[in-house]
Amino acid sequence: MLKTILKMMNLVILKILARKWMEYGTLNSNLLQGKNMSEELTLEERKVIYRARRGLKEIDVYFDPYVKQHYLQADAHEKGLFKELVDQEDPDLLDWFMEVTEPPRAELKDFILKLKHYVHAG
Repeated sequence: MLKTILKMMNLVILKILARKWMEYGTLNSNLLQGKNMSEELTLEERKVIYRARRGLKEIDVYFDPYVKQHYLQADAHEKGLFKELVDQEDPDLLDWFMEVTEPPRAELKDFILKLKHYVHAG
């Protein structure tokens, strides 16, 4: 009986930790600036926000401020451009942001300049 109770407690703790990780690790309430994440975010927005967390400082320095301050208020076209960037491989993104090579489309290059402006002008 005691083993069963301990297993149930462990499951409850794991569920709580998983929920907290989701709230903090992927959709931090500061990131959403007061929005209710379960009611107002689409599945696509959640995926993009999650994928935007690269773990690579050179990219996160541009992606994080955009996600925290602009992404949820952006129009569908801009969200699409950001999703297109997020879907790219890190080496390509690094080359584009460091201006080693250019993105395949001028529109992406312009959007990268916009992301850089948010960081360097603010």
